[in-house]
Amino acid sequence: MFYHKPHYSSKEASEYLKISKKTLDNLCDLKELGYYKPKGLRYFMKEDLDVYIQRNRHRAKYSNYNI
Repeated sequence: MFYHKPHYSSKEASEYLKISKKTLDNLCDLKELGYYKPKGLRYFMKEDLDVYIQRNRHRAKYSNYNI
């Protein structure tokens, strides 16, 4: 059920990305990760977290190698 939520709190977002809360704070400060802050609480949309993951993907050296 956790992965089907449309938005996440800071704690949930750091668990989803498997990073520390401090690293999440740094990503927000550097504007690497978008967030919403209604009533002083920071929320992250699942789509934004997934885009961040895709943007930081490392490609395999032999990904197009056919046997």
